[in-house]
Amino acid sequence: MALVSNSGKVKAVVMTNRGAGYTSPPTVSFAAGGGTGAAGASLVGLNNTDGNYLTVHLQSSAVLKSGTGNMFLANGDITGNGFNYVVLYGRNGGIWHEVSRT
Repeated sequence: MALVSNSGKVKAVVMTNRGAGYTSPPTVSFAAGGGTGAAGASLVGLNNTDGNYLTVHLQSSAVLKSGTGNMFLANGDITGNGFNYVVLYGRNGGIWHEVSRT
């Protein structure tokens, strides 16, 4: 289920059924609703985040929000422009912490 802003942009996606048994990341797509340009990505194998690094490439207009769920960004929210990368480190029982951004 997509959460859409008043201006019609996808703000977030809520998983309604996570599935099981994936050995590679499934494709994420957005359909219907009349909009264009939304993009998403999936990850597999992040059940135990402690001690793991995760690099996120932010496509244009994607926003990574600090304090949302289990993510803390040292320098606040970041809005993608297609060239942004954020490196996160998992610790404290599954909380992602920002290590760096470009």
